[in-house]
Amino acid sequence: MFQNTIDLAAMAEALSRSEDYRVLRRLAPRPTSFPPVGMETKVGILLDTETTGLDHRKDESIELGMVKFDYLPDGRIVGVRDMFSAFNEPSAPIPPGVTALTGITDEMVAAHRIDDAAVSAFADEAVITIAHNSGFDRKFAERYWPVFEQKAWACSATEIDWRKHGFAGAQLGYLLNGAGFFHQAHRAVDDCHALLEVLAFELPTTGSPALAVLLENARKPTIRIWAEQSPFDLKDSLKRRGYRWNDGSDGRPKSWCVSGWNKRRFFSRLVPGVLQGGGRSANRSFATIERRHERLLSSYLPRYLRASKRGVKAGEGCRRLG
Repeated sequence: MFQNTIDLAAMAEALSRSEDYRVLRRLAPRPTSFPPVGMETKVGILLDTETTGLDHRKDESIELGMVKFDYLPDGRIVGVRDMFSAFNEPSAPIPPGVTALTGITDEMVAAHRIDDAAVSAFADEAVITIAHNSGFDRKFAERYWPVFEQKAWACSATEIDWRKHGFAGAQLGYLLNGAGFFHQAHRAVDDCHALLEVLAFELPTTGSPALAVLLENARKPTIRIWAEQSPFDLKDSLKRRGYRWNDGSDGRPKSWCVSGWNKRRFFSRLVPGVLQGGGRSANRSFATIERRHERLLSSYLPRYLRASKRGVKAGEGCRRLG
């Protein structure tokens, strides 16, 4: 047994230089620091929540973790400015499945409350909030802490094509392993530290950190198509093309919808006869829509599509089509 950490580090370094071995190092959170005076940086927040279930309308948050970091305009991460971790006791016992997944017990959260003012103060100066599956975490964050309704959001799970960059998938554990680390998964602040290293990892395909790719994609305007009043027997076709059901509880249409920013890929998800509106234009064949997508963007679609009014800053919808 080697007890000397210097010896262990030397062994790991030697193994990592061999093509026959891969070395994973335990992730150690970066120490907090402020960027050098005069350096032009921006502030971002990595956010993760642990909850009693998947429904943001009725389930509750039991843990909030955040890591505040500084980054340069080119996406390079300068350092960690601060971190936040707190438990919240729900109104009912934590389901056994959640405890098995996260390790969080009723005893751990007993008598704990997340300080809303502290959360607002922590997030106030950030220009972007990033979550690994923001479609989930954002709904809980905005429900509990309104400060996040005014923040730009980015999703590190969906707004980077990880397979294109050589990763086996978009799960945080896969990505962290690809960056050479392992960590304690499914605890909020630990997952934030893990995501920081994933976003700091230099992608071999671009030579730049993953955060640069994420920021580039998050800044692109997106469009959303609502397949309102689509026949029930089209639901399987809609699902195959990436549409998701919205139940209307959030004030938006009760309908199938799909979002995207890559125009060609986006239009490949359209199906015949489900554009909002009527007449011959709404019933054009899929092939016609795909072939003439540029003209449709500037002509037909503005009459038939509902664009989210929340704008690009919200990470969904856009103020203009295209």
